Amino acid sequence: MCQVFRGSHIKDVIHLLNVIKFDDTLLQSILLNMVKESGISSLIHYNQPINENTCFLYYSYTCRREKLSVTDVKANKIISISPNLNNATHMITEIISGFEILCIIQVPTAQLLDQIDHLLNEISERLHSSDKPLKFTDEEEHIINELSDVIIFGSETCFDNPNTLSILNVLNRLQHFQNNTNFHRPIQYKMCSLKWLYENQSYPEPYRLSNDDNCNISQIIPTIMRLNNWMKDIQKLLKSLPKNLNILTSNRWSKDIPEQFGVLLSTYEQYRTELRSTLIDVRRGIRKSAEINNIISNRYYSSLREPAIGVFYNEVDQWLTKYKLIKRLNDDNIAYFNVLDIPGCNNIFLKMQDIHEVLNRRFSKKDSSAILWFSSDRLKREKSVRWEQIYQNIIEQRQNTTQRVSLIYVDFSEFPKNLEDFGVRNLPIQSSLDTRPKHCRKHHSPSIPQEQSSSVTEINVLLMGETGVGKSTFINAFVNYLMFDTLEQAEQNQPVVVIPVSFLITIGNQFDERIVKFGDVDVNENYEHQGQSVTQQCKSYVFNLNERLLLRLIDTPGMGDTR
Repeated sequence: MCQVFRGSHIKDVIHLLNVIKFDDTLLQSILLNMVKESGISSLIHYNQPINENTCFLYYSYTCRREKLSVTDVKANKIISISPNLNNATHMITEIISGFEILCIIQVPTAQLLDQIDHLLNEISERLHSSDKPLKFTDEEEHIINELSDVIIFGSETCFDNPNTLSILNVLNRLQHFQNNTNFHRPIQYKMCSLKWLYENQSYPEPYRLSNDDNCNISQIIPTIMRLNNWMKDIQKLLKSLPKNLNILTSNRWSKDIPEQFGVLLSTYEQYRTELRSTLIDVRRGIRKSAEINNIISNRYYSSLREPAIGVFYNEVDQWLTKYKLIKRLNDDNIAYFNVLDIPGCNNIFLKMQDIHEVLNRRFSKKDSSAILWFSSDRLKREKSVRWEQIYQNIIEQRQNTTQRVSLIYVDFSEFPKNLEDFGVRNLPIQSSLDTRPKHCRKHHSPSIPQEQSSSVTEINVLLMGETGVGKSTFINAFVNYLMFDTLEQAEQNQPVVVIPVSFLITIGNQFDERIVKFGDVDVNENYEHQGQSVTQQCKSYVFNLNERLLLRLIDTPGMGDTR
């Protein structure tokens, strides 16, 4: 049998295996390591894209059937069976031998797709209509040999390493595989119930899965396939990282990501082990299939679900991207500086002008000028063309000057507020007669807008309410909202406390009362007198939302103070 499929008709590898008659039950067993994959079933680990430019050629040859000619009740006249069956329910009554081959072809261009598809269907027709060896014209051989992106899966008896063979080589050897029984192996088994064959009530009754069982079990394949793909993608990223990561030492990039991935793999293996044992028991009728749902939704395995695993992948991807960026900068003699290396720079109240002054003092020198380039990962990603233009411009500017020029890449990626645009600032050589901080001459394009008081919009919000309603808590919550991009990020870090707070909560079945306190002692916040306002005097908190907008929240003592 020979079949040709186009990628536009195949959703994924599971769909393809179903099309060539792989049962979902077998695929579940392979994915959970209950059955070792081999030959065609190794396709389950294929992680290349399947799209409209993908073609599949599947060939199956069967040559021998070994069958027990038994019917119900009469099996014991042919085969006597051991009393110790170890809970067996079925006997193999037929074995079909032969070999299988699957070729996955990525066609390089859409223009060639119809031509390749026509040729593959022509090959299929020849294999169906004749037992003679395939013969190809020079033009056909040329077309086949042009197919360089080909992956071959097949019976292990046919070739040790199918990826060392070309598709033309495989097609030319088909008759050799057919005629030599050494290449044949069992490719299909058929079984019958022991209870039916022997009509013996002592044999266990095969458990028949209900529709609800099948529905619950059907979640296993997409769940495991999704996780397998995530693990492969993360492993691919980690393999791209160099062994020496000292280049990232001074920047807050986690050095334990490989260890975190090891923990993730261990959790995944435990997850599969639990699913495997549960599925076996469900198939035997020992446990309810709803337990599979319980495992999949168990919070213990939340690191394997979205968004957690996606967040981890993005962290690794950003880590690798950052490494490549810093390496490129170093290779071009451009210094990398993370703006968070400025003490207190993670404070959301810090103004851009303050950062400018610190950078001026740090990088102004008596023997060389400097060019500061303000950028971030987001701007680099969203404005990649302009980023490259600036990169080349500052290098050319250094090359075209006779004086010594230092290039510094100032990274705002982790700064609490988004950098609105790229900025390039020129720092001239510091005069030996004047060591006072100097104003930097800004490069005419691109630039970061100057902070001018006349262009800043101020919004004043007066917070009023009864004592204990949560005015100060609201301000703290607002600060954390500005500090963290996502709820998950906030949960993984220590909360930011601008105003010390104290509040009562109840826990447990007995509703035990506990006081929760955040922040240091502040004379303006007094918790000692019940019924009185905690906030003693009005106090304002200014939030520099961006370079053009200031928000002032004014906290006030609570109304209804018993004093």
